[in-house]
Amino acid sequence: MGQQVKQEILNRINKSKYFSILFDCTPDVSHQEQLTEIIRYVHIVNGEVSIEESFIDFIISHEKTGSGLADEISSKLKEDGLNIMDCRGQGFDNGANMAGVHNGVQAHIISKNDLAMFVPCAAHSLNLIGVHAAQTSPTIITFFGVIQKLFTYFSGSTSRWEKIKNVLKITLKSHCETRWSTKKQAVSVLKNNIKGVYEVLEKLSEDSKLNNDTKIGAKHLLYQVNLKFLCLLNLWYIVLNQIDYVNIALQTKNQTIDVAVKMLNGLIKSIQEIRENGFKKCLSEAKDMAKSLNITSEFTNKRTSVESKDTENKFRAQCYEALDSILSSLCWRFEKMSQIASDFNFLSGNLLSTMESEK
Repeated sequence: MGQQVKQEILNRINKSKYFSILFDCTPDVSHQEQLTEIIRYVHIVNGEVSIEESFIDFIISHEKTGSGLADEISSKLKEDGLNIMDCRGQGFDNGANMAGVHNGVQAHIISKNDLAMFVPCAAHSLNLIGVHAAQTSPTIITFFGVIQKLFTYFSGSTSRWEKIKNVLKITLKSHCETRWSTKKQAVSVLKNNIKGVYEVLEKLSEDSKLNNDTKIGAKHLLYQVNLKFLCLLNLWYIVLNQIDYVNIALQTKNQTIDVAVKMLNGLIKSIQEIRENGFKKCLSEAKDMAKSLNITSEFTNKRTSVESKDTENKFRAQCYEALDSILSSLCWRFEKMSQIASDFNFLSGNLLSTMESEK
């Protein structure tokens, strides 16, 4: 049955003639590296047109290099009865062995067929942009580390988890480096519930009935929830919501490249606006929150005002550095997509309806 379904899909692809390829590498549970093969094509039945993405196969891969993977992909297409010269598009992640300009899979396939245009995965590109921005300075790295420590502290004990659940309407979230969307969830929950979390930590740090590990752990986390942390919580909450909105939209089934590029340009403008006007607002909100939590609303309480101002300036510079990283990455990572959208812009509905007939 599986072979019959696969053959029917391949017959449809051959009938449509032109196609695009989507390949991704991942290790399976037995630790074997495998490629997933997906073909994108236009399917026409009784005048009804649809764009299809059909899964074809898993391929056990023994290659790591771009040239080796390209040979495996070419051999598999030939085995499936698909002519690589009819390929009109390639979609991979941003790994050097897949997307490399000179030795990546896409470069080797283009050397065989220069009409097989490469478009890197937009969602993966956004994920990498966020990951790199979160590693621009020790202060930013520490911030996300504290968020993870808060989750680990409460989830490490059923009694602590019960206490936090009694206060919050929604549970704290963990986050990981490879899935940027998890950071948005973790930051959002904490941003909307920071007062409740802080109060639970205070109670745990002062409860004489609890063991030393619980009390010391709570005190350590209380110390780390300072003005810098509160300011970054506000800033990343705004940034991550903007990125996540576009990220979800990019992955919708019927998304078109012209609309995707417009959304990415809108994201660039939003991040620029945050960079120009967002820090001051986030800092002001953080100071108000610090006062409500009874912690210092200054960057340091043991130095002179001049040194305190210097600390604030350094902190602001680190925030700008992270935002600049996002902006520069957005521009160069999506340059290829913007070029393709421009080349095929004449096919968009808006232009087709407004262009002069001769044009």
